[in-house]
Amino acid sequence: MIENFSLSWIAVGLGAFFVLVNLPAVFAPTAFRAALLAFPRSRYPAWTLTALTLAWFGWLLYHEPLWPVFDYVRPWLWLIVPLVAVLVCIFVDELLAARAFGGLLLLMGGPMLDAARWHPSAWRFLPIVLAYVWIIAGIIFVLTPFRLRRFFEFITRTPLRCRVGGAIRLAFGLLLLWIGWRVF
Repeated sequence: MIENFSLSWIAVGLGAFFVLVNLPAVFAPTAFRAALLAFPRSRYPAWTLTALTLAWFGWLLYHEPLWPVFDYVRPWLWLIVPLVAVLVCIFVDELLAARAFGGLLLLMGGPMLDAARWHPSAWRFLPIVLAYVWIIAGIIFVLTPFRLRRFFEFITRTPLRCRVGGAIRLAFGLLLLWIGWRVF
C-alpha cells in the first residue's frame, strides 16, 4: 500500500480539497448546482477520473504480492491497464464519471486508514470514519451510479440548502486543516 503519507498531510490535503470545492457552493450556489448536476454524465471528467482510478489500481496491483501465477501477468500490466481504461471509456460510458468517482472513493480509503491506524490522537477517528463513509459511498456509486445524481439533486435542491450544506462542508474542511496542522 501507500505508506509514505502521514496523517497530517492527508488531513491538510483533504481539508484544502473540501474548502476549495465548497467555496462555490456558499458563494455561487446556482453555478455549483449546475456543475454538480452535469458531472455524472460529463465525458472529460469521466475519462480523467477513469484513467486516474485505473492507473492507481494498476499501481496497487503491480506492487501487491499476489498468487505466483500473477508474476507472469505483472510485466504486462503497463499494457493491460491503459487498454482497460480505453475499453471502459468506450463501452461503459453511461454515468462513467459517477462510477469512476466511486472507484476513486474506494481507493482513497486505504491510505487514510493506513495513516490513521497507529496514531495516538483521538482525532484520528475523524479520518477513519470519513474513510469508511467514502468506502460505502464508493461501493454504492460504482454499483448504482444514478444515486450520485440523486444525491447531488438532494443537496442542491434549493439555493439555501446548497449554501448551508456548502458552509457545513467548508467548516469540515477547515476542521480537517486545523487538525492536520495542529494535532497530527
